Amino acid sequence: MRVDLPDRRGSDAVARPRQKARPGDGLARRESDAAGDAQDHFECLWDLYRSIPSLEIEGASVLDEFYWLNKDDPNFSLQRATINQGQDAQTGSTFTLNDKAQKELIHIFLATREEMEGKRINEVFSKNFLDSNFWLYWRTMFAFEEWQSALEMKTWGLPPRWK
Repeated sequence: MRVDLPDRRGSDAVARPRQKARPGDGLARRESDAAGDAQDHFECLWDLYRSIPSLEIEGASVLDEFYWLNKDDPNFSLQRATINQGQDAQTGSTFTLNDKAQKELIHIFLATREEMEGKRINEVFSKNFLDSNFWLYWRTMFAFEEWQSALEMKTWGLPPRWK
């Protein structure tokens, strides 16, 4: 039995080609950035899994197997961070940014490229920011370290048309 999942893009969906970086553009996002690969509903991944035949079930795809597994054993979590090999970090899904840390975050995104060039993240953010849940979420989601480029962090946080 084959399950055809609905096309989540809708009838008016239009494929959006990736923009290629050109010399002089500066920093560009890696091809594996989560938002770009996931699109709105993981459509590319669904299409890929739909094209891979199941090794165990005749006439089924890997997507079918994922669908049936999730239907039989739904798996989701509202947990945002873990410690000690999977225990809830008890962050309460809050950012814990105090007023100073919020101002620092706004400053980096309003700053010019020139103001951020040559600066590390720990040079533009205080300990308050670096101890926040926001920084925990950000650094684990995008694989950032405090010693990395503040300009790169700025570019990851802005929509492409603002860069």
